[in-house]
Amino acid sequence: MLTVSQSHSLETLFHQLALFLGRKQDNPLQPLTILIPSLALGRWLNYQWAHGFGISANLQTAFPADFMWQCFSHIVPDTPKSPLLSPEVMHWRLFHALAQLPHEPCYDVLQRYLARTAPSALGRWQLAGRIAQVFGYYRIYRRDWLAQWREGQYVNQELRHQDWQAALWRHLFAEEHHQQGQLLAQFYHTLKNHPQCVKRLPARVAIFTTVRLPPNELEFFRVLSTFIDIHFYHFNPSMEYWADTVDEKWLAKMRIRYPKRMSLYDKGHPLLLTWGKQQRDTFRLLSELSGGEQENDWLDFFDDDAVEPSTLLQRLQYSILHLQHEDQQTWPLLAEDNSIKIHRCHSLTRQLEVLHDNLLTLFAQDPNLQPHDVVVMLPDIASASGAIEAVFGTVSKDRHIPWQLTGVASVAENSLWRAFNGVYELSQQRFSKSNFMDWLSLPPVLTHYGLVAEDIERCHDLLERAAIYRYLDGEHRAQHSLDSKDTDTVHSFLFGLERLLLAITLPSDFQGDYAGIRPVLGLSSDDFRLVGILARAVSDIAERRYLWQQVVAPLTGLQQLKTDLLRFFVAQVGTRAWENLHKALDDLIETLTIARMTDPIPLYLLLNDLSQRVAAAAPGAVPGGVVHFSRLGALRLIPYKVICILGLEDTAFPRREVINEFDLLRQDKMPRAGDRSRRDDDKSMFLEALMSAKQHILLFYNAFSHHETKVFPPSSLISQLVDYLSRRVVGGKSAIEQHCIVTHRLQPFSPSYFKPEQPQQTYASEWLAAAQAVLNLSDKNTCFVDGELAQPHELLLELEQLSRFYQHPAKYFLSQVLKVYIAELKEQLGDEEPLTLNQLAQWQLRQQLVLSETPLLAQLRAQGQLPVGVIGEVYCQQSLEELTALKHALAQRNRQDTAEQKQLACGEYQLLVKLPPLTAPYQVVYTVSKQSPKHVFKLWLYHLAWQLAGAAKPSYGLFLDTVYKLQPLSIPEAATYLQQLIHYFQQGQQRPLLFDLKLGYDFCQKVNAAKKTVDELLLLAHKDWAATVEADVFWRQVTNANQTQAVDDAFQGLALCVWQGFFNHQQEMTWTRLNEELMAAGALT
Repeated sequence: MLTVSQSHSLETLFHQLALFLGRKQDNPLQPLTILIPSLALGRWLNYQWAHGFGISANLQTAFPADFMWQCFSHIVPDTPKSPLLSPEVMHWRLFHALAQLPHEPCYDVLQRYLARTAPSALGRWQLAGRIAQVFGYYRIYRRDWLAQWREGQYVNQELRHQDWQAALWRHLFAEEHHQQGQLLAQFYHTLKNHPQCVKRLPARVAIFTTVRLPPNELEFFRVLSTFIDIHFYHFNPSMEYWADTVDEKWLAKMRIRYPKRMSLYDKGHPLLLTWGKQQRDTFRLLSELSGGEQENDWLDFFDDDAVEPSTLLQRLQYSILHLQHEDQQTWPLLAEDNSIKIHRCHSLTRQLEVLHDNLLTLFAQDPNLQPHDVVVMLPDIASASGAIEAVFGTVSKDRHIPWQLTGVASVAENSLWRAFNGVYELSQQRFSKSNFMDWLSLPPVLTHYGLVAEDIERCHDLLERAAIYRYLDGEHRAQHSLDSKDTDTVHSFLFGLERLLLAITLPSDFQGDYAGIRPVLGLSSDDFRLVGILARAVSDIAERRYLWQQVVAPLTGLQQLKTDLLRFFVAQVGTRAWENLHKALDDLIETLTIARMTDPIPLYLLLNDLSQRVAAAAPGAVPGGVVHFSRLGALRLIPYKVICILGLEDTAFPRREVINEFDLLRQDKMPRAGDRSRRDDDKSMFLEALMSAKQHILLFYNAFSHHETKVFPPSSLISQLVDYLSRRVVGGKSAIEQHCIVTHRLQPFSPSYFKPEQPQQTYASEWLAAAQAVLNLSDKNTCFVDGELAQPHELLLELEQLSRFYQHPAKYFLSQVLKVYIAELKEQLGDEEPLTLNQLAQWQLRQQLVLSETPLLAQLRAQGQLPVGVIGEVYCQQSLEELTALKHALAQRNRQDTAEQKQLACGEYQLLVKLPPLTAPYQVVYTVSKQSPKHVFKLWLYHLAWQLAGAAKPSYGLFLDTVYKLQPLSIPEAATYLQQLIHYFQQGQQRPLLFDLKLGYDFCQKVNAAKKTVDELLLLAHKDWAATVEADVFWRQVTNANQTQAVDDAFQGLALCVWQGFFNHQQEMTWTRLNEELMAAGALT
């Protein structure tokens, strides 16, 4: 006998279930069998049973498909233990068959696809997976199509890809599917002809709620119901018959065309029709299944005597339950009604912070509300786990809410698989430093190599010092660059590890190269152990670089994987992660055995299959005694007092269909009740959540960007909910927007959250100080330093210190005066070996080349200072060419004057500087860079110091592109210039000096050129200053809005003070003229 009981209340359905299963049965020890759609619902049933009867024992829950297979195995002899046509088995069988496709016209599409995929095995594997997926759909939803294909017929529709799919199905699976289809007939005839076999089955079976009813399961339950009692407990959001209701807009349009025919239809509830397609299809299928042949085969248990709804949520649920819909604004919206709230935020983190505050408010308002009465759902729970932990897991004890993340693989499970897979996969990538360090940081890897978390930072430092970026060695580089000649080992792990190993082998005072390798200097004895571990870890990965693509027999490959799993991660034996991974390996062995897969295959295909199994093996969500975070749908139908749904953005929910172009169901012009649809499934889950919430439903979405002034739309389901409520609530949409929709601030420390009169407040007292600081901010533009700092008492000043100050006054003030250090962004990522050299690296390269008399190419390559391959040689040769004139001038000198440390009196300051002897005929200041204001200013400073010392001789400034000669000055003149510079230096010690050296240089140079007026030059300086501040992090820190738009009023005088002396005494000259003057001075032989 088959009976259907339906209700809108899961508690009512459970009560009826308890009455059904509580009836006396012949065998009291026989388990009570309940079929469930999800693991969570099974756990909820156990809790409810234990709560109602004091204990939950001998209660057997199972999924309908598993139960059907168990029944077949109990009744029909020779039923296989595992499904021969499971998606995993079909995947491997298709993979094998695609390698041996007949040369027939129908297979041309597949042949072309396989011909353009590389590597071919991977392309064949992916294609087989997509075909197996659609074949699995047909086995559930279109068994009649498969029957037609078996008979050599086609579906009477124009379906693209039908010809080769039908041929492939007939060739591989048709007979086995037909035989399995006969299992139900054999099952029926065995039970009919041998009634004693019925005792092998449960005396009665309850199906507690249904999410989907595939045709094969429906037919099975229909057959089974002729022998035992089958009772469906169906969740129906409406007590009225609504299987034939239609959308009101469609009905209004069609009544104009067909008034008589459309009089047979009735409009339904807009939300129920829009969101409830899946429930409507299930309702219709159950109606057809019961047939109405028995008097009590359909039982309704709707609470028709419910109390008059008082909240907005209750009114909405009542209208859906009774199928009441009128376009009249009759629902009052009370001020204290917070049953439906829609929160508009800027990010997922803000959604969670707002949720935490709202839950604390609800707990404070209702003492009977407990954490287990609350559930939080998200469309993508896995990617949100980090944010959940950051918000709910870090609050103080006084605000702590017990919570748990359910339905997601634990960190330990994920880390073991990532660690094991990385042993093989890392060598198939570019093997970058960051990927290797990420793998080395995984807890299972740390345990295997005997590392602790503190060692990771030091290991990273060792790799950086060894100039390691990516690739195992030169051969690995050539493999990934697709250039067989690109075998340079520079910056590879082989290159860096050899340098590290050599450093711990040779004496610490060893200088130079050994066998073309330059050891890393400065390693301590504590580093020796880490160097050994790094070499061992890289060697373990390098050993398996060829195993990835090695073609082996499947079972041999799996044995190799098991051996490596035990070798590397034996310390994980007994953990849940170990058991899950071992189970995945055993399941794969069973699948390959059933598929009779013996052909040699690449090892990476086995790892790909394992990866899919591990990802699919995430634990199911289960309810408990805390606030649960779960994937939307994992805890569906379970009633909660408070249901919160986060992440309801338009692009995230309902989820988009993942299109498989081979899926013929998408082309079917006659869709059937119960057909799968991800979007319909998501709408159904939203409807169930709305109907299951007893007191509150809180909806969250990101309405704003956290870094741009953009507004994003919510999920279409939120929009439809708001539109419907606007049609029913007194006051319309404006009342809903004012009362139900809450717009939140970007930051949790917004002062509005701490004002008593504001409806939205926060419990996060740690943000109070920040909120008070925001309130105390003035609208006026303030200076970085309101007053002047105390003048330093140190009167001993190094000339280099003065030079660094003028090069960047803002940076000097922050770092040297305030001791505030701002890290500048690196120009290149640490994983990418330098293919170019930045300005600093080029300067360092020229600095070494100018001082060396022998070729340095091999030495520089051994140190990892050059880019790989020919690029490094080009940089080295280019630098030598740029240094030709400078090296020639320096090499011709026959004087090697040793600089002397001098202390010069300059007003109240004492200047410390290294200068040539006063007997020298000149001073040479050179740099291996092109002429720039900072280098020219340094030349000017050293010239003034030498003149202050009493030299009264010229100075020569040598740059790559220019030579300057500075005329001698008297001691008073030099002292005057230096004292002016020191005066502004003193000001820059007390507050930021808003002066850029380059702008001042350009201004004075153009003033001396006299081509533009001073006012025109100042206008140009204003524009250049604004661009300079915008591009420089240090200037941005010390300037306000007014100071960034124009140069300081004192700019003109300051620029002339700093630079005019240089322009008055400088003379630009050629290299030839320089040699002549040096020769005249007796410097050249």
